Amino acid sequence: MVRIAFVLLCIALPCPAFSQTSEIVVGETLSIHSEVLGEDRIVRIHLPEGYRDSEDRYPTVYVLDGRDHFLHTLAATEYLAQANLAPSMIVVAILNVNRRRDMTVPLDNQEIVEIGNGAERFTSFIRNELRPHIDRMFRTEGFNILIGHSLAGFFTVHTLLNHPDLFDAYVAVSPSLQWKDEYLVTRMQKQIENEISLDKFLYLTYSRENNVNLLTSVNRFIKLLEGNPPQGLEWDFAYMAEDVHPTTSYRSFYDGLEWLFDGWRFDSTVPGADAHRMRAQYALLTQKFGFQAKPAERWCYIIGHEALSAEQISEAIEYFKYYVESYPKSSYAHSSLAEAYAEAGQIERAIESCEESLGLNPENSIAQRVLERIRRTR
Repeated sequence: MVRIAFVLLCIALPCPAFSQTSEIVVGETLSIHSEVLGEDRIVRIHLPEGYRDSEDRYPTVYVLDGRDHFLHTLAATEYLAQANLAPSMIVVAILNVNRRRDMTVPLDNQEIVEIGNGAERFTSFIRNELRPHIDRMFRTEGFNILIGHSLAGFFTVHTLLNHPDLFDAYVAVSPSLQWKDEYLVTRMQKQIENEISLDKFLYLTYSRENNVNLLTSVNRFIKLLEGNPPQGLEWDFAYMAEDVHPTTSYRSFYDGLEWLFDGWRFDSTVPGADAHRMRAQYALLTQKFGFQAKPAERWCYIIGHEALSAEQISEAIEYFKYYVESYPKSSYAHSSLAEAYAEAGQIERAIESCEESLGLNPENSIAQRVLERIRRTR
């Protein structure tokens, strides 16, 4: 297991449990023997912060060209989750053996089988070997995201159009859509002409590409989608004018995940924001993505205590009730609710919440202080 000291700049919380810094486990390396590919394949796994201390299940990001993109992908997922812009996610980075073989389809009249002939086999490896292995080992949610750059971007779009059920969302960065005479551009055109629905998410980026053919093919692909995208496809693209082909990945991986989970963060500062709207927002996100959506725990804590500090006691109680429902194993969820009940004069409920909190963590000083205050005033 690889460990790297990691410094995160984050909003300081009044609760010591959230504000302490600690070493973060960056990832572990797994070797999987593939019968489909006839070789061993290496993948790197990053489990989100808090994984070991919870029973939650998590969406999974599969990133291609894993040696190059593992670290900045996990940094993006952790930052987005900490800022409550996206759910916490598992990252699976697939390292290359023969990149060109795995990421492409055969060229016309191709005589060299080794080059450009492996996309279907690589897809089979992911579907039948890698995904089941990851799902057995880790608490995956069933919502899967594929990210690829350049030739791996071609493979990402290829998977969307030929095996759309394999992933739920696709991020294609400077994809090499010029491959095989714009095979995938033609494939998308047929998809549109045949009115085949595509209930997926696609985010595509490109830049000031050195390869004119790549630039032309991506523009044609975008024009097709702008004209009449397949029914059900939620998509967007970004032209990154300040970037070139090698640099698009770093920004695009973050931007793509932020776009995918647009609307995830609940803004308690807008007029009319309350616990009811917070519940409703995450209920809609649950419906949209097909897995249980909820705010990051730190934000449940922050928003509830903001209401408590503003002496909006009833609202704080409702926020903390939702906090407890979302994180029933969190000692700090129960101690937060206990604080609000105590402020409201609901002493028996405050005691019950303190007992729940201390049952989960006997060292929770907040719950201890609430109980002491209640005893002194009785």
